[in-house]
Order: sequence, then C-alpha cells, then structure tokens
Amino acid sequence: MTQTGSMIFVKRCKNSCPGSCPCDPDDEGNPANCVTLRLTVGDPSGSHSERWNFEVFEEATGRDVVRHCDDGFGTPGSAEYSLVKGKAYTFKLRWVATDPAYTGTPKPDFDWQALVNDSARAGAREGLYGTGAFIVEDPDDLLTGEMHGNDTDITVGKTGRIIVPKIVTETVATSPPNRARKTIGVGEEVKLSLVPVLPSSIVPTWTRIGDGDIDGQKKVFTAPDHNAITTIMANFGSGVSCSTVFQTIEPSDIVFENNTTADYSGFAPPQFDFYAVCYWANVYFLPDTVNFGKMKVCESYAPPQTLPGYFQACPPKPHPSWENAPRDVVGSVVVPGKGTKAEWNPGDQIQGTSDYVYVVPISDGYAWWDIPWLFKVGNGAYKQIRVVRQDYRLIGDMTNATFRITKGASGAEISTGETTLRFITP
Repeated sequence: MTQTGSMIFVKRCKNSCPGSCPCDPDDEGNPANCVTLRLTVGDPSGSHSERWNFEVFEEATGRDVVRHCDDGFGTPGSAEYSLVKGKAYTFKLRWVATDPAYTGTPKPDFDWQALVNDSARAGAREGLYGTGAFIVEDPDDLLTGEMHGNDTDITVGKTGRIIVPKIVTETVATSPPNRARKTIGVGEEVKLSLVPVLPSSIVPTWTRIGDGDIDGQKKVFTAPDHNAITTIMANFGSGVSCSTVFQTIEPSDIVFENNTTADYSGFAPPQFDFYAVCYWANVYFLPDTVNFGKMKVCESYAPPQTLPGYFQACPPKPHPSWENAPRDVVGSVVVPGKGTKAEWNPGDQIQGTSDYVYVVPISDGYAWWDIPWLFKVGNGAYKQIRVVRQDYRLIGDMTNATFRITKGASGAEISTGETTLRFITP
C-alpha cells in the first residue's frame, strides 16, 4: 500500500503466477478454483496527470475483492489477480488524484486507460496461464483508452462485469450422497450446468475428450462401460472453454449377504430322504464410492468340480449361464462398506441338494462351481467382475450329517434331525 498526500492506493489479491485468492475463502486455497487476470489502469495520455484505481466487487455480496492502482501519476500499472470460479464480479474505475505539479488545463483532465489481460475486448476470454475462462461485459466502455481531456469524470456511475464460469455437476443417482463427485460408475449419468448465469449473448456448446456420451441439449453426461478419464468442456467460442474431468470405474468386487427375511427352506433326514438347502442373498457391487445402477449383470456357465468323496458319485449339475437374460442392477441405494445393492426381490437364489440317502450313502464330500460374474452397460460387450465360488459340503455319515452351501459371504446349513436351516457367515 502506498500513500500520496491524503490519498491511498491499494493493490489487493495480487499474484505473480497462477494462485488462489487470499481474500476469498471460497477458493478453498486451491489455485485450480481460480482464474488469473491481469488488470491495467492509469493515465497514458500526454498530460500524464491522473491516478486511477480499478476496483472489483463480488456481485452477490458487494464485497470488494480487488482495488488495483496505477504506478504513479501518468503511469499505468498492471498486476495479476485471481478471481474465484463460479462467481460474477462488478468492476468500476475510480479517479484518485491529479498531479499537483500538473499545470495544464483542464485540471483534472480525467484521462484514463483500463484493460483486462492487455485488451479492451468484451466477450469470452481466456485467463492467464491456462487457468480457465472468463466473460467480460462492458456496456459503458470502461475498458478503453479515453483521452477526452475535459473536466468531467465520465466513469462515474458506470460499471462492467467479469463472469468466471464454472461447471457444476450432479449425479442423477442420489446414492451415494456426494452427488458432486467426479468419480462415477460405468453407465452413470451426470447432469451438467454452469454457474453463474451467463449473459444471453453467450450460448455454450458441450463437448468431451475421452469416452462416454454427452447430450448437449439435455446437458447430461453418460459414463462409458469401462475404466476411463473423460474431460467435459463448455465452449464459449473463440477457443475459450471451461472444463471438468470425470473418472469412470468398473465394479471391483461383489458382496453376498444372507437375506434372512426372505422365504427359505431346509430338508434333512429322518423326516426326508435327502438333504437340501434353499435361501436368498442380497447382492452388492463394490466400490461403495459410486453407483452401478446402470449395469446389467449375469452369471456365466460353470462346470461342477469335486474332491474325492460323496459328490464324486453325485456331482451338482453344471451351472447354467444367464448371458441371454442379464439382470438390471437398478441400484437406487449404495450401502457403505458393501456397495450398490441390486434391487432384486428377494435377491439371488442359492440352493442345492444331496441325492436320496438310499441311492448314495452319506459321507464326507465337497463340490463347487467357480462362477464368472459378468457385467455390461446397454448393448455393450460383457466384462468379468470376478469369479464367485458357490460350494456344497457334506460332513458326517448315515447316522448324523450336516449339509452346507456357501456363496461369497452368505451361507446356510441343515443337520440330521433339524426341520429348518441355519444361516451362517463363512
């Protein structure tokens, strides 16, 4: 801050490189949330007599964020400042003083020059150092070189605007609750908008770099069906744009959870001549940071595999494929630690049976399917999430035995003499 006589000249929020705005906490201290501009003001006329301030105010609050002064009587000064993306600002010029040594007339003569990024041009502009877009509205021609040389300050009551646009994103899925997240699941949809409101003369077009689909009219981005980085751009013309980046991720794992409220059944000797278990499991898709509700999933074919023992004599049948009839996840709820819940009522049916005890005597045995779980989005190709083991175990003999089925973290069993199954967590 410098002082001449009783007049104070201030430079505030000044930067020498891309930076944040030290007087605005809304930038969160992150230079990426700001656009850097160079402001110039002063009196370059032949008289070299005047001093000026270039003042910028946050439009929503009226708070002043920049008071930029020249470099002395008759010497325009330039400095760089950061303005926060997503905000609109009003600017004005304020005459400060006339050089006491100036002997010309009129005195003062109110000559000035004011520029943004060394230009008086209105419209969409590019910030310094590639920091982003801004838009200038200057209906009163404050950004100019005015050398009218009379005793009237024609800047009084005149203002312009600087609009710093920002892309705001909101996932269509309401779960997980962070709808502004930039990491999204395959096929997720995201609504796009710009803040603040743009002048009617600026009509942006929406484009992307990378995979996925963008509907410019509906302003919706749809994530691709695979891991990808996609940049979304709002283009304002003349090569000026602002952007945001999405990371699309595929499902990484599957969680199975016993659905103890659904109908289930178990059968065991001596009431029945066989063992059988049937239960349902809730199915979730990880990670829990995104929503996978736009996926279709299926189980693929899996041959039975056995260890020596009971199931070598009566192995399970091969597991059939659902690839021609995949199930929509839907997924309106993402559960922390579990992931996107498949909205299948009552869930994934898990069942198995022994042979009749009088056909194959009961003995210890183990069999399993290693089932590929696949996903796709729309009519795209299937990709594997992981292989899930569903296994069958018999423990015991003709006198007393337990038949158990597990799949992932779900499971149930029944023993000789019981009339209902027991849920277990493997």
